Order: sequence, then C-alpha cells, then structure tokens
Amino acid sequence: MDVLRLRKLRTTQFILVNSFILIATILFTFIIHVYSLAVFQRTLGVIILILAVMNIISKTLNYNLFGLFPAMRELITYEAKKLGKEFTKVRWTQVSAQLFVALMMLAQSFFMQLPPTLITIQDMMLFTIPVLLLTIIGINISLVYHVKKIDKGTTESLKGYNSKSILIGLAIGIPLGLLSIIASFLIVAFM
Repeated sequence: MDVLRLRKLRTTQFILVNSFILIATILFTFIIHVYSLAVFQRTLGVIILILAVMNIISKTLNYNLFGLFPAMRELITYEAKKLGKEFTKVRWTQVSAQLFVALMMLAQSFFMQLPPTLITIQDMMLFTIPVLLLTIIGINISLVYHVKKIDKGTTESLKGYNSKSILIGLAIGIPLGLLSIIASFLIVAFM
C-alpha cells in the first residue's frame, strides 16, 4: 500500500477511535444520569453481542464499528494481508473478547440492580473525566503500538503477534482495571 494512503488511513483510524470514545462517554454520562447504569449496560451489551454474532457468521471483520466505514475496510484488508494466518487468530480473539464483554455487561445489568441515586452531573464528571482520560491514553498507546508493529513488520516477523498483544493487554489492563475499581469505590465512599 502507498505510504501516503496508509498515513491517511491511519489518521482516519485515530480520529474514529477517539471520536467513538468521546461519543460513548457522552452517551454513558447521559444514559446513566437520565436512566440508570443497568440500562446503559444492557443497551451496550446487546449492541456488542449483535456485532460479535455477526462477526462469527461473516467471513470478514467488517462487522465491527470500523467496518462500517469504507476507508477502515480498506485498512482491515491491508492488515489481513500483512498478518497472513495470524489475522485469523486476531479475528477470533476479538470475537471472543466481544462475547465476553457483552455477556458480562448483560449479566451485570440484570443481577446488579442498584437503586436509582440522585447523582448530579458535576459528581458524575468527577468520575467520568479521569476514567475518560485513562481510557483515551490506554487505547491510543495500544493503537500506536499496533500501528507501528503492523506497518513496520513483515508477515514472518508478525508471527505470534496475537499472543504478545494479549499478554501486553493483560499486563496493562489488569492494573488499570484494578485502579479504576479502587478509584470508583473511593469516589463513591467520599460522596
């Protein structure tokens, strides 16, 4: 693929990823404030579950949010060619993660019924803004790593990429997850 075209696609990818994060955060804040956390989890869980099932049925990865954009489909095809057989592993890892997250969100939405609270938008922002910043930082770091690894690698050098990515994701995700849980409890305790 032409270097200029690839740079344009990667820029579009970064813009889309960060836009989705921002939109999801705004929706998260609105839905939780107006309805409840359970409604948000149930809605998002169903959407992710539908996308996961569509990914299982389809032969391509075009049924994720980025597959809805033609430029991103071009990027997905580029990465599939670049990764070779490793792409199938990446694809099934993504589908497995989607199923796990969807089922967890649905289970939480049904089993953890919290009574409605009168949390103000300002109080919610105390929690939402730090989580948003951590999320943006974490996702952009992993995206930069992914882009550099894919674009500079060859099919041979990318063997085992999926396993390494999972290990790195767990090494970063588990501490950040624990930190956000602790922060959530502290914020709730001091409100």
